[in-house]
Amino acid sequence: MCIWMCLHSVSDASSFVEAEQRVVQITIVVTLPNGSPAAGLCVGVFSGSPSSFGRTNASGSCTVTASLPSDLNTCNVAFMPTIEAYSNPRSREDWAKYELVTSSGSFNRFYPVAMETGVTGYSLSIAGAPARGVSVRLVRSGQPITFRAVHQHLISPLKCDGDGSALVLNGLRADAHEAVCLYTGDERVLVLETVAAAASTVTAAGDVECGPQTTGRPVKLRIEQAPSLCGTLERPEGRCMNLTLVRASDGAAFVCSVDGDGRTYMESDRRTVRLPPGAYYVCPGLLDGAGMPMKLYALVRNGRIPDLEAASATKVVVSSETREPLEVTISGPGTESILQAIE
Repeated sequence: MCIWMCLHSVSDASSFVEAEQRVVQITIVVTLPNGSPAAGLCVGVFSGSPSSFGRTNASGSCTVTASLPSDLNTCNVAFMPTIEAYSNPRSREDWAKYELVTSSGSFNRFYPVAMETGVTGYSLSIAGAPARGVSVRLVRSGQPITFRAVHQHLISPLKCDGDGSALVLNGLRADAHEAVCLYTGDERVLVLETVAAAASTVTAAGDVECGPQTTGRPVKLRIEQAPSLCGTLERPEGRCMNLTLVRASDGAAFVCSVDGDGRTYMESDRRTVRLPPGAYYVCPGLLDGAGMPMKLYALVRNGRIPDLEAASATKVVVSSETREPLEVTISGPGTESILQAIE
């Protein structure tokens, strides 16, 4: 399964390359929950694809100079496991520092910085909140399987190889209920609801049963008038985005990704997602415990189907398990705006 973490740009795929550039400096200060500086941490400034990188000094501060499109409204700052090669991490020291910082506190996946006309200097203070961890295994018929785990504070998914060991997810807020999304190899997503606990503790969620291997009809999804597609940490040039699908009957969730042309993209050349028969509501974005995809998931799970129907929420209906692919086109902006309007 392909899981990407997207950082949004307001420029579209063509204007991103051609837009007039401006140079800005962003001073970033990062502190741990105990108030001490997060020294030696790599950070990146993004506007679609990564623009520039920096490393915090002993005071937890660094200034990053970035060339950004002049019409950009917002750029994003995110922690990076390595300065040298974000898609091919070679520095164990950088990875160790990244894991140390993100496990010591609850940090957001990325931090937006609003751009202002004529302003070239910006500052951003990032402070981690007290955090905890949760230990979990995903099993099928009692046997551990490979999975990836995502929640809103992780900059990239954590992978468990199904070797029988549990995966510890650090960085969950200690004072809040949060959702961790577990992705199987067949595009299924299981949402694990966690509860608040004391700081600096690791709670055991135990084994989560994912059910039998997903089968169903191949579905090719295409996005019409897609939102500004953006670069990712793993594929900055690829400009992909994610789609979350939630089954109306039971709230079962699935995910797929589309490329810059709005076509379904799956790892290992699988360009479809297989869905069992049923009606599925669709939302652009990755199910990670926050945002519109999580709102859609909650609406379905809480029995708000009449509200979704009244709002004409985007829906895909799979009527059979035939081998012939079902081709569906949806409107990206329309889908998201409908969900935003539902109270």
